Amino acid sequence: MKRVRLAGRDLVVCSLCLFFVSVCASAQSVDRIASQTGLDRDLVAVLNVDAGGTELAIIVVYINERAFQSGISKNPNLYHRLFPYVGQNALYINPTVEQVVSHSAFSPSQFSVEQSGKTTFYPTAADWVEITSGFLGGLFQVNPGGASYGSGSEGILVVGDHIDPTRPFWVVYQGQRAYFEISPAAGPATAVSPAPAPTTLPSREAMVAPPLADVTDLEEALLQGDFSAGMVAELLSIDPRLVGTFIHSTGTAELRFLFIRLEETVQTGAFSPELLARIEPAIGRNAIMVWILTSTGAPFSIWNLLLERPHGDGITHELFFGDSVIDLTEGFADLNYVYPGQLQAAILLLPSSVNRVEPFTMKYGLGRATFLPLGVP
Repeated sequence: MKRVRLAGRDLVVCSLCLFFVSVCASAQSVDRIASQTGLDRDLVAVLNVDAGGTELAIIVVYINERAFQSGISKNPNLYHRLFPYVGQNALYINPTVEQVVSHSAFSPSQFSVEQSGKTTFYPTAADWVEITSGFLGGLFQVNPGGASYGSGSEGILVVGDHIDPTRPFWVVYQGQRAYFEISPAAGPATAVSPAPAPTTLPSREAMVAPPLADVTDLEEALLQGDFSAGMVAELLSIDPRLVGTFIHSTGTAELRFLFIRLEETVQTGAFSPELLARIEPAIGRNAIMVWILTSTGAPFSIWNLLLERPHGDGITHELFFGDSVIDLTEGFADLNYVYPGQLQAAILLLPSSVNRVEPFTMKYGLGRATFLPLGVP
């Protein structure tokens, strides 16, 4: 059975379409798109094709942290739809026509992604995320800028490990090819300040956890070959429902993530008195502890660490920033790289919308750790 991931049922009236309303559908429009939106030129391409006798312009944007140093950062709804896909080699796809139509010959199934030395990637429905409801079926909606700007649709293609973003690649639709060569960031990655979240994190009474001078409690566990939640829970003598783990890999680099939900019962676990003293202010206060370690060295950004939870008929994603991040190792919130053998740790305060009777998931790139309901205490 094919699965289609939905980023939302309705077209948000604050979409990238608003950035492109005055851009003509031509190959020369790429420079204008970059100029008007603030997007770097290497992140944008336009495919121009004939769709049943109608000229169809398909705007393609590579989603990385630099993309959010553009007008996207001023658009909260679009920001929070796209940001979860940073680090996943994802592409924002926006097909548009000059006419007002409810349906188009546009078909996501005709896309492919090519890279020298890699097998051509032919995405399935499971690789797409609909922003506009009906995107996969070619449904279009009137451009949010007005009927004079025609109509279009929006979706996200998650390419994942099918390409290496450090090398050139091509996005192909009906024989038309768009070339991408993503420029490396100049110097260390710069954290992008988020737009105000549609669902804001709750205000909390200030908590202070003195940084750990020497972290040893979980270092051995994190470097074990068997990095399952059950193994870590057994090692630490805590309820396995409170533990989540995953390994985020990019090429030969990897980050190991360990999450521990800070419920009252963790106080009986096999933690040192020093560590317990530092996490005690957050125990029982809807918080989760995260530990990160790598044996290879790897980039890390707090802006890629997300909380995913059910919301109505879909899902929502939330970021951690400001008072919701309490450093256990110095400078956790400002990290852009984790060095081999350097354990990093923090307490994350969960939003009040997260409760004991509903599941939620911690995500980083393609890594996921899902926490099942604990029930009413």
